[in-house]
Amino acid sequence: MNKISVLAAALAAMCAFFTASAGFAADDSKLTGTVKVVKDDAGAVKKVTLTVGDGASAVADAVVQDEKGKEIAKFDGKKCTITGTVEEKEGEKLLTVKESKEARAEKSKNPEHPEHPK
Repeated sequence: MNKISVLAAALAAMCAFFTASAGFAADDSKLTGTVKVVKDDAGAVKKVTLTVGDGASAVADAVVQDEKGKEIAKFDGKKCTITGTVEEKEGEKLLTVKESKEARAEKSKNPEHPEHPK
């Protein structure tokens, strides 16, 4: 019975450790969307969002304004690909940027309408 108690305690400790660490670690996501910058009356950046998708299915994530997040403002109105973590805090999705680059337009495979990919 002593071995069972020790085994159960060890198992409970492992479960607690992995449950606690899962709350702190977030997997990297690679998102491509349109950057929107909101400025105050003085022209200072108040908020930056990345909107992924179109229409009713569009999702806007607020970009955390740390050093890398502030760099995203230069893509205002453009498509951008961001690698980072998405976490929800107080009902808002927050995107912490690890890498970013302007998304390249996909080359058309439709010679009749070069502006539309096939």
